[in-house]
Amino acid sequence: MPKTGKSLFDLDMVSEDHQVFDGWMKELEGGKANATNYKKIIQKSEQVDMNFKLGFIALFVNTFAESIPMGTNNLVPVRALVKVDDISKIDWCAYLLYCVKNSKGRWRPDNPKCYYRGPMLLMLRIYCDEIECKLQK
Repeated sequence: MPKTGKSLFDLDMVSEDHQVFDGWMKELEGGKANATNYKKIIQKSEQVDMNFKLGFIALFVNTFAESIPMGTNNLVPVRALVKVDDISKIDWCAYLLYCVKNSKGRWRPDNPKCYYRGPMLLMLRIYCDEIECKLQK
């Protein structure tokens, strides 16, 4: 993932009724923003079109980068990337670092009702990578 480029936070978000974003939302089965529907959009795409791109971004952000309480999905990055032609020019490492720091700040380990809602797949990937490296030594 790129560690240089434009910050996701410097991009202007489109409104929810923006033609492209609204059209993509209408493709989601039942209008539900969830991983299952993102996967369906990606699988239906026969080329890397806007629906594929937005589905991929939504799936990536909501499974790999952040987790929002109560089962909701974060569509802010999707709305910010609607007008971006090349998502490889985004500083994804800075965004992932922000997600880790932000989730750590919200977590209260001494409160049994406050669960860690951070980027679990990212943390698991880092952990597994570290284990693999130690085993190779």
